[in-house]
Amino acid sequence: MLAAKRDAYRADVHARLAERFWSKVVRGEGCWIWAASVDDHGYGRFGIGRLRIEPAHRVAWMVANGPIPDGLSVLHRCDNPPCVRPDHLFLGTQRDNMRDMIAKGRGGGQFQRRSA
Repeated sequence: MLAAKRDAYRADVHARLAERFWSKVVRGEGCWIWAASVDDHGYGRFGIGRLRIEPAHRVAWMVANGPIPDGLSVLHRCDNPPCVRPDHLFLGTQRDNMRDMIAKGRGGGQFQRRSA
């Protein structure tokens, strides 16, 4: 009985968090844009509790898909920092993120493809 109450409470908290999160998103044909607080690089910021701020695209992933495994990042297929559309996001390592950045010509010329 206690486990069922705990699970119901967790589901309620998740539903309220998801509702609050998605209320800050402008959905369109392409990217879904975070319309609240952003950092200096344009990535959304979402407060969870009183002291925890998370990048909005990470919260979008967690709301839509569940926890992010340790050691993985949430990357954008669309390369649009304020985008939180779940199907524009994918999991990868930091190495994957760097390879994606180089393949898409981002990084301001700091990084270049090495010849094999």
